[in-house]
Amino acid sequence: MFRKTIFVHQNISIQMKKVFPHFIFSLIIMVFSGQQTFASIFCPPDKTIYCDDGLNNSQLGQATSPAYHPSFIKYKDSYQLNQCNIGKIIRTWYIDVNGNNTIDATEERCNQTITVLYRPFTTTIEWPENRTFDCVEAIEYESPVVTSGPCDVIGINVDTTVFRTPSDACYKIFRKIGLVNWCTNEHWEHTQIIKVIEKTAPVILDCKAKVIGVDAGCKGTFTLENSAIDTSICSGPNLYWTVTIDLWGNGDTDYTYGHLQAGQFYLAPTKSGENIKITLPELVGKGTHKVYYSVKDECGNFKACQIQVVTKDLKPPTPYFITYLTSAFVAKDTLKVTPQLFDKGSFDNCSPQKKLRFAFSPDVTDTLRYVTCENVGFQFYEIYVFDEAGNSEVVEVFLLAYDNGTCTAGRIAGHVKTAGGEPIKNVEMALSRNNESMKSMSSVEGVFDWSQISIYSDYKIGVSNVSIAQTRPDLSDLKILQDYIIGAGNLKNYQWIAADANADGKINIADLTLVKKWMVQGVPEANPKGWHIFHGRDSIYHLTEIQSLTSQVDILNSQGQLDFTAVSRGDVSNANGDEDANSQIVSSADIVMENDHWTMEWNSDHVAGYHLVFKANDDQTVPQFFIDDRQLTNSEVIFDASTKKYHIVRIAEDASLSKLVIKNAKGLSFEPQNSLTIDSENVAHSISTDQRITSAVADVPSIFPNPLMGNEFTLTQDVERVAVYDSQGRPILLKRANFQCQIDATPGIYYVHLSKDQNVTVQKLIIIR
Repeated sequence: MFRKTIFVHQNISIQMKKVFPHFIFSLIIMVFSGQQTFASIFCPPDKTIYCDDGLNNSQLGQATSPAYHPSFIKYKDSYQLNQCNIGKIIRTWYIDVNGNNTIDATEERCNQTITVLYRPFTTTIEWPENRTFDCVEAIEYESPVVTSGPCDVIGINVDTTVFRTPSDACYKIFRKIGLVNWCTNEHWEHTQIIKVIEKTAPVILDCKAKVIGVDAGCKGTFTLENSAIDTSICSGPNLYWTVTIDLWGNGDTDYTYGHLQAGQFYLAPTKSGENIKITLPELVGKGTHKVYYSVKDECGNFKACQIQVVTKDLKPPTPYFITYLTSAFVAKDTLKVTPQLFDKGSFDNCSPQKKLRFAFSPDVTDTLRYVTCENVGFQFYEIYVFDEAGNSEVVEVFLLAYDNGTCTAGRIAGHVKTAGGEPIKNVEMALSRNNESMKSMSSVEGVFDWSQISIYSDYKIGVSNVSIAQTRPDLSDLKILQDYIIGAGNLKNYQWIAADANADGKINIADLTLVKKWMVQGVPEANPKGWHIFHGRDSIYHLTEIQSLTSQVDILNSQGQLDFTAVSRGDVSNANGDEDANSQIVSSADIVMENDHWTMEWNSDHVAGYHLVFKANDDQTVPQFFIDDRQLTNSEVIFDASTKKYHIVRIAEDASLSKLVIKNAKGLSFEPQNSLTIDSENVAHSISTDQRITSAVADVPSIFPNPLMGNEFTLTQDVERVAVYDSQGRPILLKRANFQCQIDATPGIYYVHLSKDQNVTVQKLIIIR
């Protein structure tokens, strides 16, 4: 202990020697005298202050020490204050012997307690006022202005809620502001209301008067539709409707529909442009009514309009007529015809039958027609039936007025046409009775007639002789017929007639063979069974129904209709008059010619069949045709000796065909203009080809330049004939002067046919200008 005390005092004396040498002597005396006394520090008394008082020493006092200079006396404050600065401050005074501004364990200290009290004060608050903003304005934030005491700590909390209601604003912002004095626990609250407004009203799109027709019982369903648009920027998406209906316009409200109603009268809010639709729960009779529309947006803007709705009879009468009458008269008399003769009980929804009126035209007073020898025969009338409201309906009727020999000025006429309405000329028709017959040949318009004759009730009209050429079948007809025979397709309506090519009442392989023969060799010029011409049948559902078709009709049973339908046997694809424009669709193929070896390959994946025609230009070479390394038989390759042409007719069951290889092809030329392909949908295509020579062939003509910029090209050799076709097989106008050729064509792909020594070379020409 003695050594420690000395060590401490020696250290202290060393530190203090630097500053205060006069203390050394007294310390040495204390050490050598054996005393353990420390220098004392004395704190000022405890103090009580208010939160806004300062913490300066002049008020709170200064610690002292008899042994140390005041500059060694320092303090550290320890705060025990709350958020309002209320509580205690413990001020620790110490002698900083080593001058490090830190309270060391060996340094003398003492504590002074400073009590800090709250100073009372009255708080005043200036709250933000309610505000109104236009929707395009920026909404400002305003804080309350608070005046409080020096010790007060004011906390603020803002809770914002937005309300959309179709009232006096687009929407309202409720700012609930809460203040609290954390020092006194006092609370204040205030709500600022901010309105956001816009004055653009919605627009009702339909405010025009309406007419609603009544139905059976002279009453109708009362249905209204309307919509509105809202172009406002700040309005919400919803529009709110109210529709009030005053039936009969007597000032009483009979029905109200709207967003505040319930059940079937509730109208849900709509979006801009969205329709509302209301239907009254009762049928309404004829009369005039008032409808009031009102629509409001979410900014409180509204638009209203009133319309007049008239319920009236708009429904025409329902005619119930005898459409065909016959009547006999003699030359000395005049047959009077009234429209009521044809009436069999027409009726109306509002007018009783006895109030209906009949006329031969829209003029209700046009009620009489006359038949004399000048117009004996078929009379074609339009009968109008009118109700009390002036609504009318029209029906075509026929009257056959016959004189049985007392007149000689009558006329009987009819037509012969295909199902597609194409007239058929040169069909001999017969008008007969009592084994006597008068003939008439159908004209270019398909018309046959007999004029200046008497009209007898036992006349018969029918086909006498048919000597017109049939329509030549093509690949489409063959495929439809083949699909039917193998069960892959069906026939429709008049196709049943056309498919029975040999007219034996059956549809089988014999018909397929005959159609294929007609495709290659053409149809006979005079085939008495080549056309089936019949009267008065619009539809056929089975082959057996063909037997009931008649080519002759009694005049009294004709129902005023003397038109006959003609169907060409074998022309299955066009039998119903739905002919497609094959010339507008083109199939493309490449022909590569290597000496006498040709390869023909299609550029399309959808070639399901083809009819290819090749012309033999010499009698020595016999070409051989191969598909998938299989040589086609004579039944598959048909040679027409009269035209010296080979025909290949093939239809693939799998709707896809491989390339065609031709050997010994030197004496051949391909005729794309006479050839066709067909796709899996049974659509026929004309053919364009790109023929390329891949090895030396003597004296093969060509053209240059190619591609061509302009409209003139040059021949490499003199040829007998030059022809140019577009990609659809249509000829292009060409002018030729020796080796120079000029064509009238736009940029695209064309095919130049060069004929020399009975050989035809086809070269693709590309115009790029």
